[in-house]
Amino acid sequence: MPKPPQAATVFGERLASGHIEFRVRGDAGDWTAPDHIWTSAPETVPQVPSKSGGALERSLFLPVYASDLNDDEKQVAVYLDAEAVIKWWHRNGTDKGSYALRGWRRGNVYPDFVFAALRDDASERLVAIESKGDQLAGNLDTEYKRELLETLTKAYGKNAAVKAGELPMASKSVEYEAAVVLFSDMNTKLPVLISGQRVYRIKAGVPLSVCFYAEKFLPMSI
Repeated sequence: MPKPPQAATVFGERLASGHIEFRVRGDAGDWTAPDHIWTSAPETVPQVPSKSGGALERSLFLPVYASDLNDDEKQVAVYLDAEAVIKWWHRNGTDKGSYALRGWRRGNVYPDFVFAALRDDASERLVAIESKGDQLAGNLDTEYKRELLETLTKAYGKNAAVKAGELPMASKSVEYEAAVVLFSDMNTKLPVLISGQRVYRIKAGVPLSVCFYAEKFLPMSI
């Protein structure tokens, strides 16, 4: 069913006015990575090999079993794990405790991958990727998610003021980008997402939790 024509407009207006915030709050509104995730894979099954042939090392949760990822997801995982600037990556789930974004449609959007990349100036950028097969390009669900993730990327950190009890922003900025990427475009899009050649930088003075740099906090749309 198509979305009501005014829904996206109202959502955008509320983001612009600050009635909806998309930022790191430094409180229970932030997403915190769980301390463990479940797998049905026995310990004896093969793990996803890295480019060098060893085990993957940069995932938030190790080991990474081959049976837990499909072939396309394995390629993304191996690519991210091989990049020296990647501090950590995570294959997100859809259960309670997974990283979720909310837009103008009912239900949450659960990006497939989230990762943190270090920049030349030692600052960090956080990236959320919703991956799609080519057969889903252009359908209503894909285009809704594309529009939502672009909207939240642009809105990240805007219209936020330091409130009582919150920490002032750290001196180093943190970037955030969320995007829908077709698996066929991963090889060309991932380098751009990792390096941040086209991002919206957080405005000076926006409060961040110090724990944001401890690699497990991400903003959620509320």
